[in-house]
Amino acid sequence: MAFSPGDAAMPVYLLIASIFNSIFFYRSIKDVRSKEIAVSGAPSIALLLTAISEFVWVLPCFIQCFLVFVLGHDGDWAPEREASGCDVQGFYSQLGSVSGMLSTLVLALLTLRIARSQRMPSTSQMLVISGAVFALSLLVSVLPFMGAGNYSYSGEGFCYIDWYDNTSSAIMLTIVIPTFLAVISIDVAALANGWWPRLLIVCMALAFVSAWCLWIPAAFIGLSGGTFPDGYMITGAVLGHAQALINPLLYGIWWRKTLLKKSARQAVTAGGKDFTPEQPAP
Repeated sequence: MAFSPGDAAMPVYLLIASIFNSIFFYRSIKDVRSKEIAVSGAPSIALLLTAISEFVWVLPCFIQCFLVFVLGHDGDWAPEREASGCDVQGFYSQLGSVSGMLSTLVLALLTLRIARSQRMPSTSQMLVISGAVFALSLLVSVLPFMGAGNYSYSGEGFCYIDWYDNTSSAIMLTIVIPTFLAVISIDVAALANGWWPRLLIVCMALAFVSAWCLWIPAAFIGLSGGTFPDGYMITGAVLGHAQALINPLLYGIWWRKTLLKKSARQAVTAGGKDFTPEQPAP
């Protein structure tokens, strides 16, 4: 049925997230083009990578959920029909979620390098890193179309990888577990360093954990043939999409402002010169 009240919540949520991410995207592009501020160069490209990763997921998902709200569930656009709409949604959802995880890893690494006053990657190096993130994410996302894995209806309003497919779950675990451990370890190291505000680093870690903590149990539940609790899938989707709301505030404002404030001189440049931030007072 078209215009069902039950179908309205997700488009509204995704619209708000898309607006937040649009502002983040615009600000990041301006930073990339700037040559005069401390955040230009590697940090700005990493921020733009994160914004694009979220856009890849949140914007098409908003469009598809809006179509379901306006047109109902009787067309191929509806995920539960497991037609082309399901495959498309599964593809962009996995592409966005995997690239989102990896872009957070890139930002975590930069955060630690800044804290340790280490040399920043050059603009060209960051572009290569960003390209590698999307290339890997794209490769993983097209595998189900090549017979390695599958996209299926989750039972709770959307399509994603088939967690009961051994290949899909194994591939996801191969990506999520190392990324999860790496991000947390890096954040702990950055926290111990003391250059960044401790609350900021804690929030970075909590945001990452909250977004992807359900992925690892989901893979093991699927591999074991278990049953997912009611609401598990939609909770994972809501938490994952929340990154499009959180990252613009966490990284686009707080992380960025901290870097600008603590860089008394232009320490991070577009050309990849040494970063020499002020050190915390003893």
